[in-house]
Amino acid sequence: MLRTPHHASITQGLRSRPTLKLTRSKNLLPVYNNININSVNNNNLGSRKRSLWTESLLLPLKEGFLDLAIALPWPTSFPPYASTIILTTVLSRLVFTLPFSIWAKKRQWRLEEEVIPELKTFRNEEAVRIAQEMKYAGYAKQGLEVFKEEHLRRLQLAMDKKRKELFKTHSCSPTLTMVLPAITQLPLFIFSTALFSSIATRPTPLDDESFLTLTSLAKSDPTGTLPVALGLTTLANVETAGWLTSAERAARNKELEERQEEEDKKKREEGKVVAPRMKNIVQTTLRGFSIVRIVVGLMVDGSVIVYWLSSATFGLLQSWAFNWWDARRSLALKQNSGAIGKESPATATQSVASSSKSTTPASFLFVFLKMLCPPPSRHHSQHSQQSSNQFDSLAD
Repeated sequence: MLRTPHHASITQGLRSRPTLKLTRSKNLLPVYNNININSVNNNNLGSRKRSLWTESLLLPLKEGFLDLAIALPWPTSFPPYASTIILTTVLSRLVFTLPFSIWAKKRQWRLEEEVIPELKTFRNEEAVRIAQEMKYAGYAKQGLEVFKEEHLRRLQLAMDKKRKELFKTHSCSPTLTMVLPAITQLPLFIFSTALFSSIATRPTPLDDESFLTLTSLAKSDPTGTLPVALGLTTLANVETAGWLTSAERAARNKELEERQEEEDKKKREEGKVVAPRMKNIVQTTLRGFSIVRIVVGLMVDGSVIVYWLSSATFGLLQSWAFNWWDARRSLALKQNSGAIGKESPATATQSVASSSKSTTPASFLFVFLKMLCPPPSRHHSQHSQQSSNQFDSLAD
């Protein structure tokens, strides 16, 4: 008779019940003989390996967290485990994510203060150079419409090449600046969520501690107050991102948005497909994510929701602090430039002269195109305004 690994335990259990006859145990044997023993053993072995790996990684941290919560001299009115969750969340964000956020902010400043001014200067100079080159190539004889389309195409190629060179020179690529801080936060978020979820697994001392609307840190919030607060905090981080920005940046962003709306409106009138803006896509995604966090927060343990809410609050305060820092920096730069102009009139005169020179190529290009090509019609005038708006949007 073939004996399975479970046969001994089954037989022992059957013998311990005197009301059960031995013939019934014989009837059960064919059922167990038909089970694929190798697959059962392999599945059990794989689950055991995963659980052992998880426990071996998280068990020292679980024990360390519980010991730390008891050892810290919290006031009697402070729940020790919830307070320790908040403390470890703030410290981990300060150590692992804040340096990357500061690094990204400095790259953004280099982009705004060094790259964009150089791009604007290059745009004006390159526009005149391309116009002169096209004049000698005979494009002026083909009319204003053809001249402007070819001029815009060449200028766009030159601007793209110059933009890549400046990004590489100043080490301020916008893609890496936006992506890297988010990537560095993701591993910490996943690991901390797994850790606090493991700590809340019963039996655990967190089961006896309440915090705010949580009756137990090992259970979900029965009122749903903390999950809703989590969603509102995440949404506030999206909606209030520009509240403390400098006036110059706010005006520049508003001007750019109005220009883009005008371009999209003209494309719709011409029957062209208007692609959605990346900024709108990101904001819509984050708004939807805030709703998803409310739904998921209703199902997770109290320790996890305390961690999520603490991390989201830290991110919101960090965004406000960075915007305030940016506004103070812009104000200081503006005051310093004004002080320098007052102390040395010669320098101020020179800066005014240089600024007038930087705007001269654009005005010269307008006069130059009118001299080369015949007077435009009303349709050509509208297209000229659209091309001028496109020129201005290249550096932004």
